[in-house]
Amino acid sequence: MRQGNIRHAFAAIALGLFGSANASVVMNGTRYIYPYLLAAWRIRGHLRKDAGDVWTRAANYHSRTPTFNARYRADLIRRAVRWTTWLDRHFPTHDAVVGADLTERGT
Repeated sequence: MRQGNIRHAFAAIALGLFGSANASVVMNGTRYIYPYLLAAWRIRGHLRKDAGDVWTRAANYHSRTPTFNARYRADLIRRAVRWTTWLDRHFPTHDAVVGADLTERGT
């Protein structure tokens, strides 16, 4: 389906759900959301089909060249640690993986 056809489908859905006044807001939203959906789809493919640990597969989104992949991989791990710390601080839950190191979770 071409992007123009997708936009027409979203327009029809937006008109039906939100009425004509809010349909333009929904249409503008799809313009900004599409790149993130595309990136998520590509990362999903790397996670499912590529070889290596989860961090290497996710870093393949940026580059499969070992030098660049290692740099992106290290950055992903660093950011994941920061997100884990923030989530644990703001959304306390029972951790099913007790005592696991973050770098071990993805392997």
